[in-house]
Amino acid sequence: MDLYTREQERIEKAICGTEKQIAEIYGSESIEMQAWNRQKEAMSFTIGCGARKAADAWIESLANKSSEFEMEESLLKCDVEGFIKKLREAGIETFAYTAKNTDVIANLHAFVEEGCSFEEFCIVTRETPRWGGTTHQGIRFKVN
Repeated sequence: MDLYTREQERIEKAICGTEKQIAEIYGSESIEMQAWNRQKEAMSFTIGCGARKAADAWIESLANKSSEFEMEESLLKCDVEGFIKKLREAGIETFAYTAKNTDVIANLHAFVEEGCSFEEFCIVTRETPRWGGTTHQGIRFKVN
């Protein structure tokens, strides 16, 4: 379980505990409970791990002055759907996958299962303050 998921569970427990206290003290039909429900509804905006990873990848691509929108991390299979969905919503047409670990093959298959298609092998250049200009091998996918 990653840090984000643990934090989300902690928040949900706190919300449930608060709701229970309000119900015990004021009653489940009270104006206090109605106010709490409105506040809880306002707090319910969450972003899934896949969507968060898409946002993180965008920020990293900008920070690194990458030549392409680049995903350099592996994704859990359950996060691929949210990642690709967020790319579609953002209008991103292609991305370069540059991860170098044991989950690469599983991610390649998951991208295809989510409707992406392999375009070509590519080289991504990054310009970072620490390392200067670097190049990284990647695979370009089209987001369909």
